[in-house]
Formats: sequence, structure tokens, C-alpha cells
Amino acid sequence: MLKKILKRGQHRTVVEISRKLLGEEYAALVEKFEKMRKKRNIFFYESDPFGTLTEETTALDTAHRLVQVIENIIKKENPQTEFRFDPI
Repeated sequence: MLKKILKRGQHRTVVEISRKLLGEEYAALVEKFEKMRKKRNIFFYESDPFGTLTEETTALDTAHRLVQVIENIIKKENPQTEFRFDPI
């Protein structure tokens, strides 16, 4: 199944693998990220505006929360590994 996922676009791959690895507990967060990915594609490939400042702020907050979830899982699975994420 992983080979099927990897044949698609890279951003979609990140979303699909995140959905499978993080499970139902984080399904809503991953789905929010998927909606942002689709909007990004419209912006870049169909020249439709991304949205409002509020939508952009929400997008950044969602991405940050997703990274925090992944960081916490990494720390839990391998406490010797320090994943450093310095937000801009």
C-alpha cells in the first residue's frame, strides 16, 4: 500500500501517511491539513486566491499543531531522540 501512496504527489503523500500513522485520534487535524493542501493546489495550479488572512492564520496554526503532535510521538517512541523544531 505504501508504494501506491508514494507514486502520488509529495504533499498528498505526507497527508496520507500522517493519516495512517497518527490514526483516528488525530483524523480531524490531518483532515484540516488536507483541506489546506487542496487550497494550496488551487492557488498554485489554478490561480485562485488562497483566502483571507484568517484562513492563512488558521493554516499556520494547524500546521504547527500537526508538527507538535508528530514531535510528541517521536519523543514518546524514542526518548533519546531530540526533535528540534524552531518555528519562524
